[in-house]
Amino acid sequence: MNTVEKLTAATRAIWHADPKGAARLAGLHRPPSGDMPKRLYANFDAYWFAGILYQLREGRRTGELTLEGARDSAALFARYGAARLKLWGFDEESALIDAAAGEIKAAGEKQLDDLLQAIIVLVDTLNAWIDATIPWAALGDVAPVKPGEAK
Repeated sequence: MNTVEKLTAATRAIWHADPKGAARLAGLHRPPSGDMPKRLYANFDAYWFAGILYQLREGRRTGELTLEGARDSAALFARYGAARLKLWGFDEESALIDAAAGEIKAAGEKQLDDLLQAIIVLVDTLNAWIDATIPWAALGDVAPVKPGEAK
């Protein structure tokens, strides 16, 4: 199985079932805000990571980036993003993305596009699970703003 197939299989594995890291994030509760900041940071990291890779992929598709520039930047961000995902408990996905980063450095046009697409979809799927751990409607209860405090 090549790296794109491994990334796609990992995405399928978490499509209908929580990834281990999301379950861990959802279980964190410490007063008064619990580990909500960690969930918010994890959510932002995944959103940012997929967005950066998307922009690099599009920059290459439109010719704004050279193949070498896109590969170097994408490999760097893939490694950085994988490290951030590992920090939040997504060890398996992090390892897959880190391995893909090594392949990105030597990828041709099509392989680069395929690798980035597979990573983006995997990270976006993780992001959906992370986002689901955040009780958005109850955030005001965590640290309510009193009338006159918000300016």
